[in-house]
Amino acid sequence: MEWTIILAYLAAVFTGFVLGGLGSGGSILAMPILMYLFHIPATEATSYSLFIVGATAFYGTVRAERKSNVRWKVVLSFGLPMLLAVAVARSVILPHIPNDVFGLNRDQVITALFAILMLAASRAMWKGRKSANNGHRPAPVLVLQGVLTGILTGLVGAGGGFIIVPVLVLGLGLSMPVAVGTSLAIIAVNSGVGFGTDMLTGLVEIQWKLIALFTAASAFGLYLGSRVASKLPQAQLKKAFAVMIVIIAVTMLIKL
Repeated sequence: MEWTIILAYLAAVFTGFVLGGLGSGGSILAMPILMYLFHIPATEATSYSLFIVGATAFYGTVRAERKSNVRWKVVLSFGLPMLLAVAVARSVILPHIPNDVFGLNRDQVITALFAILMLAASRAMWKGRKSANNGHRPAPVLVLQGVLTGILTGLVGAGGGFIIVPVLVLGLGLSMPVAVGTSLAIIAVNSGVGFGTDMLTGLVEIQWKLIALFTAASAFGLYLGSRVASKLPQAQLKKAFAVMIVIIAVTMLIKL
């Protein structure tokens, strides 16, 4: 086995580790691994990523539910409206954004706005500010927050975990373990729907052996990540999440 393949599967383990520890980052990490280490074309890599992240997140959801770290009311009232909002954002809102704003094209404008939002969220996560609602907001409020999060996710095209977790912690006042478990459930649903759609269209030919091995490695990483996260104080988890958001946001701004 070539060293690049070994490196690729170690990277797959790391993808699950981050997803299990912080409840996000799966898609952002899986995509470049598939494209640059496994040499999968971008279009196919998107579908592969949906399956891998969705299956890994589902495994994480089962583990989190055993510890009562999933808020199903939030998954339904927040996650489902988010899923619909993603579709609306991609099909209706995105095409109407001007392609030239102050010398920047549409993709650059969206990327810049998203990066700025991520930096603001990271600052709030680092300071430890959160709502006192403890996840018990009225359903209409959860629906509204899900819609807004879905629009942002749909415009940027990311998996959404980097938005979901801060909203659950800062907006709903959930603890990090519960926010991570709930985020994994939402990601599992969203990714599952996305992959199912790709399968129905039949536009992508799936290498099942590859994604099965990648998913197994990622699931092992999730197990390790969740074990490590369970032993860390919430303040450290929030700061680790904030640092990762800053790294991603700065990278996005540099690439503009």
